[in-house]
Parts: sequence; C-alpha cells; structure tokens
Amino acid sequence: NMPKVSGIKLIRILRRKKELSRLPIIVVTAHAHSEFASEDVKTFNAFTSGLKPKRIIEKPVTPEVLIKTICEILDVEPVTDIAADKSISSDEANLAKMLQGSDPETLQKIKDLLAGG
Repeated sequence: NMPKVSGIKLIRILRRKKELSRLPIIVVTAHAHSEFASEDVKTFNAFTSGLKPKRIIEKPVTPEVLIKTICEILDVEPVTDIAADKSISSDEANLAKMLQGSDPETLQKIKDLLAGG
C-alpha cells in the first residue's frame, strides 16, 4: 500500500537516482484489469525501456509467483520448490537456497543488478 504516491511517480523517482536507475522493478497491483488501474498499466507499458517495470503481477501474490517472477528477471531456475519446503523459515534462508546452486556468472549478474551496474 503506497498512500499519496502512485506507482508511476515512484518509478520515475527511482529511475532519476543513478544508483537505482537499473533496479529491476516488479509492479504488484490489485486491479490490473479494472478501469482504474488499466490506465496505470497502459502507462507502465508505454514507458521507454529504461523506465518500464520488469514485470506487472496481480494480487494476490503467492510466494511461488514471486519466486518465479524474480527467477525470470534474473534468468535463473529455482533449485527446488522453495515455497513448499516447510523447513525454511526466513527470507534470507529462501534466498540462500535459491542461490546455492547458481553458477559464478549468475551470482555476478545478481551482484551487478543489486549494485545498480
């Protein structure tokens, strides 16, 4: 929930900051198909490639959908069905498990994305 700031405005603010300009953005909306939000989705899709969010997903967002979306953006395959693994209790553990089987090139790609480079 983002009171007083639209997703469109937030993306523009983030893209103006050099250190965040290449940050992959996932837009999560409750109304992708409603008349209210469809205008926002059209605006997102009309953005130039540098402003455009990487993905637009609709609520409710399950852990599986979020993990799948992040893996698609990073162009990696999840090692296992992490969301079904009840022994994992924290976000950090989930991330560590996802990255555990990644090759050095993929890890460098993630590091570069997070560093904004």
